[in-house]
Amino acid sequence: MLKKIQNFIYVFMSFFFISCAPSTIELSLSRPPEIFPEKVKKIAIANFEIVELNYGAINERNGVWKVNQVALNKKTKVSVSNLVRAKVVNLLSNSQYDISYSDEFAKLDNDEAIRNAISAEGFKEENIDAIINGKIWINIDNYDGVDLAKETLKFIESGEEGGPGFAVDSLIFWPYKGIKGSLILEVKMTRIDPTEIIAVAVDRRTFGYKIGGAPPNLIEKIKNAISGGKEFLAEKKDVVEIEQSDLVIPTFEHTVSMMAESVSAVFARKISVTEKMVDVSIAPGGDAQGEKLLKAGAYLTAINRYNEVADNNNPNDKYNLALCYEGIGDFGLANTLYNEALDADLNNLIYAEGVGRIERLKREYRLISNLQ
Repeated sequence: MLKKIQNFIYVFMSFFFISCAPSTIELSLSRPPEIFPEKVKKIAIANFEIVELNYGAINERNGVWKVNQVALNKKTKVSVSNLVRAKVVNLLSNSQYDISYSDEFAKLDNDEAIRNAISAEGFKEENIDAIINGKIWINIDNYDGVDLAKETLKFIESGEEGGPGFAVDSLIFWPYKGIKGSLILEVKMTRIDPTEIIAVAVDRRTFGYKIGGAPPNLIEKIKNAISGGKEFLAEKKDVVEIEQSDLVIPTFEHTVSMMAESVSAVFARKISVTEKMVDVSIAPGGDAQGEKLLKAGAYLTAINRYNEVADNNNPNDKYNLALCYEGIGDFGLANTLYNEALDADLNNLIYAEGVGRIERLKREYRLISNLQ
């Protein structure tokens, strides 16, 4: 009885805290770069050198694994290089830099070619301040095989534990196929005058996708059903038949693209202004109509509504009004209102978070404005 009461209290308290958690909205905010390259406005994007590119087909038959390397021609390697290069360019296209992305710069295919070009002063005529180039290491394998399991299934004739029965050893085959890979990307920014490396990022991404194979816990489900004298009927989610599945293994190009987009973002965050999504709390207990507009992202309409009910002098409304101004980028008014709300209730953690967040944003945006 005591345990039941304890469980009830646990469930009730869990529900209480979940139901009392404040609502949140997601704001899109600018994030300053990790470094601030001085006097760098126009950037040329050179070649991204393929250091390693391996594509294999791995097959398992009767317990024997066979690895076949897929021959990749020069055209494929150039295509992969251009794909990764384009991901970096795309992430920098809306940054504070003027990006020069042409075939002329793509001919600079390694570090030595870039050093020679800089020493020849060919870039000064183009008013290029810096050059970005990269190195790529890629390993991708398609694979297929069979998960093989020897299971002992016990049958009890009476359906009762301890009754007479028999056991059957069974081999179960679960075919599967998939793709796995890794991509390492090194991206480097080199200043032209004076010649120096001002930013380097090296990061790795992996990817894996599998269809079929032994479903988790399925054997245990079968055993439990049989031992209880019940009929077992596998659900669709338990077994994936490869031949009838609508699931598709990503292609080589798609796999490279997904990994390249993810890893390129590391360098973009290092040198440029990027966007970040932030969950922020809405203060409960304020004007219901204003809160609905705030949740819908209708910040300007919500501002009008909160101004209409300003005579109520509700600190929750002041905080939520500040949140509206933060959403439209007016950090000055947001800062004033956040502090007014906090002055009315110094123990309110939501108000304190708003004051701290807006102070940090003001510092970050001052740094960003210096880059423009």
